[in-house]
Amino acid sequence: MDWYFLNGWQDNKFDLFNDGKIIIYFTPGHSVGHQSLLVNTDEDGSFLLTADACYVEENIAAGVLPGLVCDSPSYLQNLKTFRLLEKTGVKIVTGHDPELWKTFKHAPEYYK
Repeated sequence: MDWYFLNGWQDNKFDLFNDGKIIIYFTPGHSVGHQSLLVNTDEDGSFLLTADACYVEENIAAGVLPGLVCDSPSYLQNLKTFRLLEKTGVKIVTGHDPELWKTFKHAPEYYK
């Protein structure tokens, strides 16, 4: 198996398969080296899977930090990026928002 190690901001927006389907964003802030995935589907649009780079929608809307952050300036920069992506139609999937989670498809449904 070939390995490729991403080097932080230098490799931000790394196109995993070189086809625009999965883009890795460098999103430190919650933890050092954190990454989020932008998934571009053929029919249902684009989704940014933020994991711990954004806990809940309120973080993005109000610029509110969650309780556990190792680098506040980087976390706030990520929130700016997420707001910009959201304006272009990307659906932001936060890591810990039970109300937002209810709005997404769940198995056996799926995105195309």
